[in-house]
Amino acid sequence: MKSVRKDGGIVSAILGPWRRGIARACRWRHDGAVIPGSKRGLSPVIVPHLLLTLLLVLAFASPAWAALSRVSKASAQANSVAITTPSVGDLILVFAHRDGSTTAPTLATNYTNINSSGANTNSSRIGYKISDGTETTSGTWTNATSVAVVVYRGQHATTPIGATGSGGASSNAIAYNTFTLQVTDGTSWVVGVGGHRTATNVGQAPTGMQLQTSATDVAASDTNGGVSSWSTQSVTVNASSGWSSWAIEIRATPPLPFTYRKQITIDHQKVGTGATTLTDYPFLFNVTDTNLKTVANGGHVTDAQGDDIIFRAVDPTTCNDGNVVCTLDHEIESYDPTTGKLVAWARIPSVNAFSASSDTVIYIYYGNSWITTSTQNPTGVWNANYNAVWHLKENPAGTAPQMKDSTTNALHATSTGSMTLSQQVAGQINGSLNFDGTNDGLNIPSYTIGDTTTGYFTLEAWINETATSGYRNIVNNCPASCTYPNYNRWLGVSSGVITWWDGATESAFGTAGSASTWYHIVVTYNGTSFCAYRNGAPIGSCVSSSYPPPGVTSLFQIGYTSTTTPQEFFQGMIDEVRVSKTARSADWISTEYKNVTLLSCGVSPIDPSKFCIYGTEENNPPSAVHLRGAQATSYEGAFAQTVQLKWRTSHEVDHLGFHVYREQNGQLLRVTPSLLAGSALLARGRTELTAGQRYSWWDVLPANSGPLQYWLEEIDLHGQRTWHGPIAVKSAKGRRDIAGPEQVRSVLLSKLGRGKHKGRLPGAPWQGAADAATQTPTAAQLAVQGQLAAGPAIKLGVSAEGWYRVDQPTLIAAGLDPRVDPRRLQLFVEGREVPLVVTGAQDGRLEPRDAIEFYGVGLDTPWTDIRTYWLVEGQQAGQRVGGNEWRGRTQPGPASFPFTITWQPREL
Repeated sequence: MKSVRKDGGIVSAILGPWRRGIARACRWRHDGAVIPGSKRGLSPVIVPHLLLTLLLVLAFASPAWAALSRVSKASAQANSVAITTPSVGDLILVFAHRDGSTTAPTLATNYTNINSSGANTNSSRIGYKISDGTETTSGTWTNATSVAVVVYRGQHATTPIGATGSGGASSNAIAYNTFTLQVTDGTSWVVGVGGHRTATNVGQAPTGMQLQTSATDVAASDTNGGVSSWSTQSVTVNASSGWSSWAIEIRATPPLPFTYRKQITIDHQKVGTGATTLTDYPFLFNVTDTNLKTVANGGHVTDAQGDDIIFRAVDPTTCNDGNVVCTLDHEIESYDPTTGKLVAWARIPSVNAFSASSDTVIYIYYGNSWITTSTQNPTGVWNANYNAVWHLKENPAGTAPQMKDSTTNALHATSTGSMTLSQQVAGQINGSLNFDGTNDGLNIPSYTIGDTTTGYFTLEAWINETATSGYRNIVNNCPASCTYPNYNRWLGVSSGVITWWDGATESAFGTAGSASTWYHIVVTYNGTSFCAYRNGAPIGSCVSSSYPPPGVTSLFQIGYTSTTTPQEFFQGMIDEVRVSKTARSADWISTEYKNVTLLSCGVSPIDPSKFCIYGTEENNPPSAVHLRGAQATSYEGAFAQTVQLKWRTSHEVDHLGFHVYREQNGQLLRVTPSLLAGSALLARGRTELTAGQRYSWWDVLPANSGPLQYWLEEIDLHGQRTWHGPIAVKSAKGRRDIAGPEQVRSVLLSKLGRGKHKGRLPGAPWQGAADAATQTPTAAQLAVQGQLAAGPAIKLGVSAEGWYRVDQPTLIAAGLDPRVDPRRLQLFVEGREVPLVVTGAQDGRLEPRDAIEFYGVGLDTPWTDIRTYWLVEGQQAGQRVGGNEWRGRTQPGPASFPFTITWQPREL
C-alpha cells in the first residue's frame, strides 16, 4: 500500500498489517526542585524556641518530555528575597507566609494572585508573574514574615496556573486536598507549598518528596525526602505537619513542532551500481544554506549550535523497522550559524530499498525554539560494524586525547611530535590534520582493528600527499614491539603507490598518485583476500591471503610507524579515518566516494554532478500523519454487505481529518458524508500527537457487490491532500460477525460541538432515500409510541442515515429475551412500524449467528442528532424488507462523451 500526494508524488509506502506499536521510553530530566522557606515565630515571648519553616515541594504529572526546569530558588526571613535575574518569559512563583495573623500577606506589585488562606494565627498567599528579564528580587510581600521563590524556565502555558487545593488546618497534621488536574496529557507539574511550625525541628517534607532549602528564625536542620509519585488525573500530597498548605498545578505547553523542513532526495544512480541497497549507511550532508542560518543571522534555525536540526525518513522502507516515520541518528561535524554551512552525518537505515529505479527521500527539519540541548547521537550514526571513526577535526595541541572517536568504542587518539593548532586545516570534508613528515602522528595505545574472530576489516582514509618519496604510513596496526617486519597490518604509500603489508607479504596496488591531490584510499579483507580501492574504484587485483587476525591487543597508529624508533612519517593531509570490522562491498565504497566528492546536494531536476537533490523550504510542514496500519473486513448480511475499516496513526500534527473512498469497477465514491475529525480541532494548534489516534468507519452496500478496495484521503490545515491506499478488503469468511463489530465510529468533523460525537451502532451512512420515519407522527402513532415506552423494548439510537446491523449477542446484552421468536420481532419509530431484516429467523430461534438489519435515519435538531428505534416482540409477524429479482437487460453505453463537467466541491 502506498501513500500518494495529490500531485502523484509518493509520500510513504506499504502500510503493514496491524501490530503493537513500539513504545519508546522517554525520560524527563529534572533536578527534583524543592523550595522551602521560613517564617518568624508566633511570639518569642510566648514561645521562645519556636522553629518555623516554609515548605515548597514538587510532584510531576507524568510528562514525557522536559516541559519546565527549575533555574533558581531562594528563601528568606523577610517580606522580600533576592533572586538570580531570570530570563524573559520565565515563570516566577512566590509563596509568602505570615506568622501571627490569619490575614494573608499583601500581593507584591505586578504579581497575579493564585490563592490565599489562613488558620490558627498563620496565613499565606501564593502568586506568580511572567518575567520581563529584569527582576532581582521577589518583590515586596507586605506583612510576610518569610518568603520562598522558585523560577521555572520552559514553555509554560499562556495560563500557567491550573487547579489548586488547600490544606489549611489548626493542627500540626494536615493534608493537601486531592484535586483534579486541568491538563491530563502529561504537560503539568504539581507543586506543594506549606507554612509549618514546630518547636523541635524544621517541618517534614511530604512523603516521597525532598526538602532542599529553608529559612527559620532559630536554626536550620535536615529533613527527610525522596521523589514523589505522580498521576495524570488527581494528585494527593500529604504533609507531615504545617499550616496554610497548598497544592498547585503549573501548566506547561507541549514541545513545539519544527516550523521548517526541506526534502533531500538521494539519486539512486549515485548509490553503487544504481540498483544497490545499502543498510545503515552514514549519509554525508554538506551544504551552505541561508535558511540554515540562525534567526539572529536572518535564517530559521533557533539554536546557535544547531540543536534544533534533525533528519527524518517518512516511509517504512527507508526506516526499515516497520515505522512509517523515524528520526534518524545524526552527528553534526560542523555548523556555522552565521553562514548556514552544515556538515552532518545521518544514518539512513535503508538506501535504495524501494526498487532499482527509486530514489531515497529523507527530510531535514529545523526551526524549533523548544529545543535547546543537543539532539545528536553520533554513536547511533556509526553502528556496531564500525571499530572507530576519526573525523580529525579537533585541535591537535589541545588536551589529550585530542582526536575523538565518534563510535561507542571511544578510541580517542593522542597526537605525538609537536603538532600545533595551525596544523588543523580544511580537509576534503571538514577539518583535517596536516602532518609535517618529520615527527607528527596519532597514537591509540590499545586496539586491534577488524573482527578479532574472522579477521574481516575495512581500513579507509582521505589523504593528500605533499611528498611522495619513500614509505609513508597512513594507518598501522602492530604489537608492542612495533618494528619492521612485526607489523600485523600496514597501509601506506610507497613512492606514491598504495601499499599493503599483511605481516608477511607486501603488496602494491595500481600506479602512483599525484602529489597535492585528494584520494580516498580503502583496503578490505574478507578472510581470503585483500582488495584495494582508490577514489571508489578497485585498483590492481585482489591478493589472496590466509594471514590470521592478531591474537593480542595491538597498537594503532596514524601518520607514522614504530614506538622505539618512529619512522615512515606521512607528509600531507589526512582526513576521515575509519576502521570497520566487516569487509565493505565495492558498491558501499563507491557510494562513499560519490557522497563526498559530488558535493552534497543540488537543486531539482537531478544534477549529474551532485549526489542528491535539495528541495525548497516548506514553512509549517504538512500534517505528517503517519499511518501504522489499515485493514478492511467484510461481513455478509442477508441484503447488504458491511465493510468495517480500521486504521491507526502513530503521529499527527495539524491534521484536519480523513475522507474514506470506495473503489469499485475503477470508480471512486466517497462514503463519508464529511471529514472524520483529525487532531487539529481536537487539540491545540501545532500540537504533536506522538501516540497518534485510532479511526474506524463502516460502509454498507448491496450484498455480493463484487471486488472492491478503499482509499483514505488525508487533509491538513494547509489544504494539502495526501492519499493512502489501496486498502484491500478481507472477508470475514462467511461469519455474520459473531463477536460483534466495533460499536463506535470515528467522530465526523460536522458533529464536533454537538454533544455526543460517536455513533453507538455498527453502521454507516448509505446515501439512499429518506426513510418514512422522518414523517410527522399522527395522534394514533403517538398513542402506539406511548404503549411501547410503557412496555419491555430494546431502544436503538441512530445518529446518521444508513443501513444498520445489530447481532444477537448485542441484542441479548441489551436485555432482549434470548427465547424470543425472531419471526415476531417488530421495529417501531415514533409509533410507526418499519420493515427490517431478521437473518436466520426461519427456525424460530434467535441464535448467536443471527442478526437484525434495518434502514435508519438520525435527527438534525439543536439538542440531539439521535433518533430512537424500538424493538419489541409482538403478537404477530413483523414487517420485513422484501426483495425482488431483476430480469432486465443492460443497454450499451454511449460511443463518445460529447460534454465535460468539472466537479469543484466547495466542502472539505
